[in-house]
Amino acid sequence: MKAALATLLIPVATLAIGIQAGHAAPPAKADRPNILLIMADDLGYTDLGS
Repeated sequence: MKAALATLLIPVATLAIGIQAGHAAPPAKADRPNILLIMADDLGYTDLGS
């Protein structure tokens, strides 16, 4: 009986949380744009000749 209850409860709870998350308020508008700058080089430790 407990296994049947858990088998039914888990999908129902997951569905309820998913529905609630879908009706969440939209995020507030950011003042600045979201920009991510990634800089990388391929120099090794000994490539500078020092």
